[in-house]
Amino acid sequence: MTSLKRLLFVLLIVLCTSCTTKEYISDEDTFDYYEITYEIGEGKKLQWELYDGSDGLYFFCEIKEPVLSSNMYSYGTFVAYHASVLEGVGERLTPLPYDVYSMDNGYRWTEQYTCEYSVGYITFIVKIDDFNMDYLPPNQTFVVKYLINNNR
Repeated sequence: MTSLKRLLFVLLIVLCTSCTTKEYISDEDTFDYYEITYEIGEGKKLQWELYDGSDGLYFFCEIKEPVLSSNMYSYGTFVAYHASVLEGVGERLTPLPYDVYSMDNGYRWTEQYTCEYSVGYITFIVKIDDFNMDYLPPNQTFVVKYLINNNR
């Protein structure tokens, strides 16, 4: 029984020991941080466009974004959020993809907000199930937070 306990103890030590190296942020590391708000919709500078192709029907808004340099694309990170204001709470940021479930006069539908990015561009997309061509997505606000280590 003691040898079994020793074996379990050694096995536990081996399993709990990390064999990876850790990279820590040093005082010499400097970061660039950007937080950019995009407002899309009727009466805004940015507008939804309809895509009708082999991938189906959806609305999108492609934005030229100089922050998304090739360096940022390769070595940086970003998180995109859907921004909404809740009464009594204030602004709430929900990470994308974000699903909105709606109902009107017994009719139900879902809107899914996502984004894609490439060097120099970020694209916000809204897909609406039971697609209604007469329905334009409402005005939306997105917040994107970009971060890159300058020592790369």
